[in-house]
Amino acid sequence: MWIGWLEEYPDYRTQGTTIDELKENLIDIYANVGGSVVAVKKKQYLDKLVHELQVHQVELEAQNDELHRVRAELEANLDISRAARLGTAAP
Repeated sequence: MWIGWLEEYPDYRTQGTTIDELKENLIDIYANVGGSVVAVKKKQYLDKLVHELQVHQVELEAQNDELHRVRAELEANLDISRAARLGTAAP
């Protein structure tokens, strides 16, 4: 199976059978049309960092939601406990 295709660069190999092969082909194109491999690697590194931060953000949001849920549950239990104590203390 071939993946990737850039019609803008018909003189370059813009397809690959794996993601890694496609990435290498795109790095070659970028290097030949005015960029540099260093810039491509730096962008890949930054893209990876952004992705990791986005994943971490989703994890933190999930933890925050869980903390809010547990807090609400604890507050509800506390209210029930207070009501029970007031009910048993009434004459």
